Amino acid sequence: MSGGLTNYRYVHKGMLRELASLEAKCQGLDVASLGEQATPLRRAARFAEAMIKNHAFGEEKVIFPAVKTLFRKALPLGISKLPVLTKDFDQAVSAFQSFVEADHRFAEGIAAQLAAGAVRLGQTQDPKERAALIVSCRQQASALHGILALHFQKENGILLPLAEARLSVEEQDALMRQVEQALPISDYGRADSIKRWWQALGPEERADYRANMMRMDRWPGDDYVEGR
Repeated sequence: MSGGLTNYRYVHKGMLRELASLEAKCQGLDVASLGEQATPLRRAARFAEAMIKNHAFGEEKVIFPAVKTLFRKALPLGISKLPVLTKDFDQAVSAFQSFVEADHRFAEGIAAQLAAGAVRLGQTQDPKERAALIVSCRQQASALHGILALHFQKENGILLPLAEARLSVEEQDALMRQVEQALPISDYGRADSIKRWWQALGPEERADYRANMMRMDRWPGDDYVEGR
């Protein structure tokens, strides 16, 4: 049985699916079809902006502090008693955290620009402005997808394994509940988001995700996620 932090990997996978879909929408934009494309693009861009803000907030306020504590506990006893080496270790961990947080700020900035551009694209009738916005949309969506794909590799490969190795299933579940309680946007984690993440998963991942969500009393029901 996996712990709640495994669901973080599943959320990452779901987020990448959403970003790939957003990128495809931007790449498929056509001036002649903007009347039909503008609203779906605006909604997708707004959802992407919200999910990225919540991803960053939950990690920086809950996950990173917890993992930083785990890093210190993982130090060999001899090193942990040497102030100079401990200070160097703390600085290295802080530098890694700053590096990851820089990804967050970069992604948040691009997502905000993309969301604003999507709104403007549905408003303007100027052909030149439309053409420029389409180019910007394509570039921003591609950059957003790329930077978060690399970002998730760091988290899935370094931060999450460390936490999973040192936290029980119950402790992981509690940490995930803390993340949800800390999120500033109330609709994140709602049934619609769960359904989106579900759609990105394979059969075995779905079974694990469902079991974890049911254990944490967050499962919206099979019929809902399956669209029945």
